[in-house]
Amino acid sequence: MSQSSIYYFYCTLTHIDLVRARITITGVGFRAGEDGITFTWDGPIIDTNFVAQPNGTFSYSIVVPPCVKGRHILGVYGSSFTPIGIVPDLEFEVTPNIQLTPSNVVNSKDMRIDGNGFNADEIIAINYDKLATGATATTDAKGNFSLTIQIPSRPGKVHTLEAAGNKGGVAQASYTSGSLPPPALQLLAPGPGATIYGYTSVVDALSGMLKSPGSLFGIGPNPKQSGADTSLAVLSWSADADQPGLKYSLQISKTPDFTSVTVQKDGITGASLNLMKSTLPDPGTYYWRVRAVNDSGDIGTWSNSWQFVSAAASPLVLAIVFTIFILLLAMIVFGIIALVNRSRYN
Repeated sequence: MSQSSIYYFYCTLTHIDLVRARITITGVGFRAGEDGITFTWDGPIIDTNFVAQPNGTFSYSIVVPPCVKGRHILGVYGSSFTPIGIVPDLEFEVTPNIQLTPSNVVNSKDMRIDGNGFNADEIIAINYDKLATGATATTDAKGNFSLTIQIPSRPGKVHTLEAAGNKGGVAQASYTSGSLPPPALQLLAPGPGATIYGYTSVVDALSGMLKSPGSLFGIGPNPKQSGADTSLAVLSWSADADQPGLKYSLQISKTPDFTSVTVQKDGITGASLNLMKSTLPDPGTYYWRVRAVNDSGDIGTWSNSWQFVSAAASPLVLAIVFTIFILLLAMIVFGIIALVNRSRYN
């Protein structure tokens, strides 16, 4: 009987990157149909009673069992025809590895991290894109750990997580972030064709008229120069409760095709914008639209556009101011007449 021997599919391999790697073992020189072939890892049996082919060969795959960082021994022997010691052992070096399992809920920030091949009782710190997360875990006696963290919101698609141990174990893994596309937005207020006024109070209108009488009718300096910088209107649009953290961009233009943008506001954190007098240059007809940007940096499409008219003062304010002006004028005229009559009789 010739001496049995074993040849490994990876006969020159001395380094394993993945702890859960599958190793294929090819054996030759065993007895025809020999049963009881046994496989060991660091001494203990991991499988047994494997049967060789009629020509004395076999091919067998194993998954590397959980084990700590460092060198480990894979052994193979058969029945009484190929006892322990006939087939040379083969040493492997196991290095740390982490596997990432993102939540299957789109936009969830839950990330499960499973680590293997670290040192026993090693304290592991988790870094995200080279920044510390503050999350830690301690490995068990076989160098394994598992934890779930909330990953930070950071623009971009590919991110890297690193598990760094206090005993020298280090492993990295990358994942591609997934997110819902930014929603299509619907404008809410002011409604299409609405009119907003620069002067919304009589006091403001009188003050503006004193500085520039024509400003009440859109003639001369604009309201921001002849009155206080107050709110013209609150522009609002729909929000998506399923996508927190959205930011918005808003455009206002004098043309419906937005070829020339009068106002551009980016990074708006809420679903509304307080439009101030100082923001809108002059009375006239305007068009506005908005779009959303999610926390991955994806930019949504522009909403439909609505038209609004910016006027200097409302008809009611104009009527009151005009009435006050007539009364003041009448008082002045009657005052002059009274003075003239008094001087005539004196």
